[in-house]
Amino acid sequence: MAKQQSEAEEEHGHGGHGSHHAHMVADFKKRFWVSLAITVPVLFLSPMIQSFIGLEQLGFSGDIFLLFALSTVIFFYGGWPFLKGIYDELKKAQPEMMTRSFRILDP
Repeated sequence: MAKQQSEAEEEHGHGGHGSHHAHMVADFKKRFWVSLAITVPVLFLSPMIQSFIGLEQLGFSGDIFLLFALSTVIFFYGGWPFLKGIYDELKKAQPEMMTRSFRILDP
């Protein structure tokens, strides 16, 4: 089966894309799990979540700055492939899926 697939890829000029796709999938999975792990402390530091579960005593001096820093890491680390896609599309002046998914140019 794999031999047939690689022959088809060579026939259509797609040789080597399989490993790139696998790397992309692995990168997305890693970004997802790291972002999910950082989300747990963000939830516990969030004043709204603390009031929902009755744990206001988790707050400490400067916790809002830590909450901001962790949230920023999640946004940029987890969203980097999408942010890079938006930048590339806008640089080419051809907004496509990435740009429209963020509703920057799509009304």
